[in-house]
Amino acid sequence: MKLDAQEEIDKESPDPENNKTPWSHFSTSMIGREEDVRHIREMILDPSVRMLTVIGPVGVGKSRVAAAIFPDVSDILTGYCRSVELNGPRTDTELRAELERALPPATTPERAQHRSLLVLDGCGDALDVLPSVLTGLLADRPELTVLLAAPEPLGIYGEDVVRLAPLPVPERADGADTARLHEFPSVRLFVRRAQAVCPGFGLTADNREAVARLCARTDGIPLAIELAAARMKLSSPQDVLDGLAGDLDILSGNGGETLSRHTSMRAAIAWSLTRLRHEEQELLSHIAVFRSGVDAPTAQSVTGMSTHETQRRLERLVDTSLLQTERDTDSGIIFVLPGLTRQYIVEWLRQSGLLTQILHAHADYFLTRAEEVRNSGSGSHSDSRAFPFRRWFSDVEAAMFFLLDSGDHTGAVRMASAFGLYWRGYGGLRKAVDLLTEVLDVGNLPRSIGVEGETALGELLMWMGEHQQAEERLLRARRENLTLGDGSSGEASGTRRLGALAFHRGDTPEAETLLESALNALDVSESAREHSITLRELAECRLVRGDHHSAADAAKRALHSAERLRDTRNAALAECVLADARFAEGMAETAQSHHRSALSRLRELGDRAASAVAIERLAVLWTRCPGQGDEHWRRAVRVMSAAAAMRIDTGCRAPAPLAAAVEDASAQARSRLGEQEYEKSWAVGRALDLEAAVTEALAPIQAVATPREHAPPNPLTEREFQVAELVAEGLTNREIARRLNVAEWTAINHLRKVMRKLDCPSRVHVAGWFSRVRQGQGHEEIGSASATTSAIQ
Repeated sequence: MKLDAQEEIDKESPDPENNKTPWSHFSTSMIGREEDVRHIREMILDPSVRMLTVIGPVGVGKSRVAAAIFPDVSDILTGYCRSVELNGPRTDTELRAELERALPPATTPERAQHRSLLVLDGCGDALDVLPSVLTGLLADRPELTVLLAAPEPLGIYGEDVVRLAPLPVPERADGADTARLHEFPSVRLFVRRAQAVCPGFGLTADNREAVARLCARTDGIPLAIELAAARMKLSSPQDVLDGLAGDLDILSGNGGETLSRHTSMRAAIAWSLTRLRHEEQELLSHIAVFRSGVDAPTAQSVTGMSTHETQRRLERLVDTSLLQTERDTDSGIIFVLPGLTRQYIVEWLRQSGLLTQILHAHADYFLTRAEEVRNSGSGSHSDSRAFPFRRWFSDVEAAMFFLLDSGDHTGAVRMASAFGLYWRGYGGLRKAVDLLTEVLDVGNLPRSIGVEGETALGELLMWMGEHQQAEERLLRARRENLTLGDGSSGEASGTRRLGALAFHRGDTPEAETLLESALNALDVSESAREHSITLRELAECRLVRGDHHSAADAAKRALHSAERLRDTRNAALAECVLADARFAEGMAETAQSHHRSALSRLRELGDRAASAVAIERLAVLWTRCPGQGDEHWRRAVRVMSAAAAMRIDTGCRAPAPLAAAVEDASAQARSRLGEQEYEKSWAVGRALDLEAAVTEALAPIQAVATPREHAPPNPLTEREFQVAELVAEGLTNREIARRLNVAEWTAINHLRKVMRKLDCPSRVHVAGWFSRVRQGQGHEEIGSASATTSAIQ
């Protein structure tokens, strides 16, 4: 593609006589650039710095910063100081002559000790010739330092570069706090410039959220903020925000709103694109339809470029400040297109008729990823790095509905089905349900795709608590599956889902019967993941029924299986069931340790629905421990409230047994604390995000009392006791280390301490001791007092 931006630039064409610049304008205060000015000033005064280039996105204020520094530095340096505006293209010879005219004759040896400064602005049209001219100029004048305000680095040896970032903008949650908003430079700049045209303007309870969103929507670019603020003369922040959603031209003026050369964001963005080569514009067009940015492999995949070419073009786009970089724990470096630039390019693609083609490439990419998820089983969160859905959520959703709107119903269903657990964990349940319902009710799908869609829809409805509709869909899928002859594994999977549904609605006996039937029919070698999930769900049924020993055994098997499959989500939920079973057996400390381990796993995934389950189960456990103080109860209320907020956010309902336990725990807390204190704690918890809620749940608390009246003596610390339990389960040192998220040598040291305290000569004796403690027999003298290294390796 070719972005023809010259037309937009020509439209701007301000009157040169009225075109004020930072150099010719009277001095005004800057907002949010104090640290940048200080840093650049220090670099200029450093004798080792000969050429310093200030770069950044168009409209970020590079010229303004250079103009603010110039008079201050001029008063300090003892040599000559000059500023030159380079507006328009020049040849090598023309530029060299212009700079020579601006400077005094080449320095004599007597003047070489006096440091001098040359500031160049408006360098965009002269970037091709600046490197050679400045290299010669600096060689001839050793006393000279050059400061450039440029759209990108010159790329010559000895150049120092400072990237001027946009102003910090508020997050969504900051909009409710007026005092907090005033801390953001972008908000202060908006308010200051709005007051210039509307003296009575200020942040109020009615406009503060719109102001916060508008500052974020303008990407923190001072030019965009000033143009938006100028609209306050006749409009409100919400009016501008609404108008910006469909028309970039709302951010435009007549020259008096800003000191920038540009009087509209559309023309400013168009100007920034003019220096790009065709292939760079093509890459940018593909990136523009990604709402959450791209990593390098994604950019390569959607464009078909080689790895080397993709990397080179991404680097160029970063140098020109058209792309910003972020670091992501799952994907590494992410390349993000600022919102206003993205809007400009998408508008251009739509007008040129290329948008549909680009969106098809976008949807095809995520359809391919959906197939990978289905084939690898990572739809069960086998590894958060396999598909970082948190980052891609909005893109997957957009791609799914694009496939629906473009008539590819099969692709839409396959995408919705493959990402089933992700919709549950990160939100989007209702939209996925609506899409599947619409497509499946129309029909005209291949039968195998129809079965896949009905199964996914049934599960989504189950998680939303719509049990009757879920049963209808799952039974329909099961009937169709039988006619397709998908074999015993397919039938067993359908039975497992019906068992899970029975458990969700509170029919535990029916659920246990169905799950046992599914477990017996599943072939572990062919359906290892289904087998692991079925074991965990069966353990939950047995726990509710009161068969704690059998529940613990099934949960341990599910946990070990999930860990082998790298199914983090199922492993964490299995560990929650194991924790509750251990608590029921009288091992409260071990139970809490398991719960904390499960929460740590889920925090890495960012799965809010599964985290809500783990948090609620831990809170219920706390309320069942006798002898706890009021702060303990307040904390339980806070985390239950946070979990309730996650459920509302994701649309995911708790299974009936867990919902009943949470309701009972909540009632106990209300009775213990009183209505006012309970509501106060609930309000605090409701404001916690996932990270804060998990941190609250994982924070150390006083050791809880065991529910068993005659607890067996235990000389081990909680961590040592957990190591002993894992030894009893038959885990190796490496497996113990992985389970506890510690180094293998640390696990070995823990085990040595266990053996020394118990006077056990081998791992077998440690396992035997743990078995007796579990059965309430207490600690007995066992074997020799010496524990050898060979016994634990």
